Amino acid sequence: MDIKTLMRARFVPPSYRKELLLKLQRLHQGPMTVSEYFKELESQMCGVEIKETNKEKIKRFVSGLRRDIKDQVELYEYSTLEMFSHFPLGLKFN
Repeated sequence: MDIKTLMRARFVPPSYRKELLLKLQRLHQGPMTVSEYFKELESQMCGVEIKETNKEKIKRFVSGLRRDIKDQVELYEYSTLEMFSHFPLGLKFN
């Protein structure tokens, strides 16, 4: 085991990880721009240390987008979450 894992086991209560997971599950774009939402999603996923496939990450990202943006995004194929930073030029994502 590494030191980070040992420290977390000793000093971080199990309920804290559960709270972080709930916060991640409830994350939606709301008034944020797509870029802000993307950064917040990545930050929360790192905080929980969640391991997901690219397909699962994309699904999580798209499910939290505002409806008007989600409808446009779902028309395109993406193989990695990072590809969302290269949205087609004709779309507005703010």
